Amino acid sequence: MMDYSRTNYIMFAGRLILAYNEILFPSYKWLLKELEKAEAKPDHFMQLLNDVIELKSAESIELLYNSITGFHNWYTSEEHWTVRFMIDSQLNWLDSMVPVLDL
Repeated sequence: MMDYSRTNYIMFAGRLILAYNEILFPSYKWLLKELEKAEAKPDHFMQLLNDVIELKSAESIELLYNSITGFHNWYTSEEHWTVRFMIDSQLNWLDSMVPVLDL
């Protein structure tokens, strides 16, 4: 279960960087190739992604998180992120929106 969570964490972090660079996400198999080509990304981003999978430590997860949050102001909503998460992933069936994970 933790490997699944780490993989989703990396996928979401990678999708943020791809979106920032206006690069389409063709499939999970091409994620790393597309991220390598992205011009704008946090310092040592590819190594941070790899460390989350290889080291499987809370520290590696925290370092990746800090690199993403320090790279760009992603938080543009007035709602707290936990509320946004609940609306996007728990209550999405109310208005038929597709969760990020399903895109």
